[in-house]
Amino acid sequence: MAKVGVTFQPDRAYLDLVLPLAVELADYVEVAPETLWRRDAHGNLAANAFHATLRTFVTASGLDVVAHGVGLSLGTADPYDEPRLQRWLARIAEDHATFGFLWYSDHLGATVLDGIELTLPIALPATEAAASVVAERLRRLQAIVHDVGCENAVCYFTLDDWLHEPGFLDRVLHAPRTHLVLDLHNVFTMARNLGVDPARYLEALDLDRVIEIHVSGGSDSDPAWLPSRRVLRLDAHDSAVPEPVWDMLARVAPFCRNLRGVTLERMEGTVEPGDVPLLRRELERVREVVAGLQGAQATASGVRADSAAEVHADRSTDATTEATDAEHTDLAAQQARLARALTRLDRSSVAGDGVADDDGFRLAAMMVARLRFERLMRLSPTAHAWFERDAQAFTRAFVRYHASCPADAVDPWGDGDRFGRWVDRHAGSEPD
Repeated sequence: MAKVGVTFQPDRAYLDLVLPLAVELADYVEVAPETLWRRDAHGNLAANAFHATLRTFVTASGLDVVAHGVGLSLGTADPYDEPRLQRWLARIAEDHATFGFLWYSDHLGATVLDGIELTLPIALPATEAAASVVAERLRRLQAIVHDVGCENAVCYFTLDDWLHEPGFLDRVLHAPRTHLVLDLHNVFTMARNLGVDPARYLEALDLDRVIEIHVSGGSDSDPAWLPSRRVLRLDAHDSAVPEPVWDMLARVAPFCRNLRGVTLERMEGTVEPGDVPLLRRELERVREVVAGLQGAQATASGVRADSAAEVHADRSTDATTEATDAEHTDLAAQQARLARALTRLDRSSVAGDGVADDDGFRLAAMMVARLRFERLMRLSPTAHAWFERDAQAFTRAFVRYHASCPADAVDPWGDGDRFGRWVDRHAGSEPD
């Protein structure tokens, strides 16, 4: 029987408002493990105060914990990422020993490119090299957590036809105990931004691989953000779940024969007291869907069996193909170009890499900068005070800093210290 989950976010106001609902209406909480960590004096990953908050909560409530990260960076091809990956896996093992994660998933894509921490998952090409990189990282994660998986991608620009992704996922998730986390707002976002019928994507998925479904809301970009004035859907987790996502949940969930959970996602900093009634209704709606699944799944499994076998028959021979060393090297080089282009907002340098959408590329670069800005506000008292004192001057300086001093993926927690040193070198002791 599938369970109901809700996200556990590192924000005191969020926790105060949402945790009572979780205790009443959910069976598990889902956490991004990297939000549980900090850098200690020796540069190691250590438990932070939020780690203790989660530990206290699950002990008191008896709720289970599911892990859903961003920073493992499943698609990173750079061989020099190995030390960071080993440190990440070691920290995950410590947390799993504490919380006993029911399963662990991360996003399909790469957040670390050429040693740069972009935070935003960047699209992968649907190649054998990319599939083998993701599958290998899942294999290594599986040495720690029994059941692992990846979430279908949401990206503002693509490196391949989005409708090729279901076949790509078949090649990634061919090993036992590797699963798909089906994020329906991701599907909604990609379909809307690309002008594609979401049903075409869903019909091509192997739904037997789905261990968890995510439902969430989002928002639209400001027309002023892009020179074209184009509006794109943002996977922001900052508002109500739209009705098309609820409709997809009702249609798809009965066919997910191995479904273990449906999770309502909401981002920290987006919940105020007036949002609590909405979140209550949404969790109740998720619970109603889950309660009605048992009989529906038994009926639906026979209906989809023949069509699913036909859809996936032509992919079965591709599941274990391997990429050459040269193909891995080419993928790493492509990712390095993308990292430089995104931090400098220079699409011309990746024009030959399949980045066809100027608007999507520009928006992705803006999101990378925004996520770094938000991290800097948390990590650097210097940055926060300067922004409060003179937002325009700080913004001009941040743009220069972001382009000239890429975020170090080995130590993204050190960005606050790096910014302070950069200010001392470039703006004197008192920022102007």
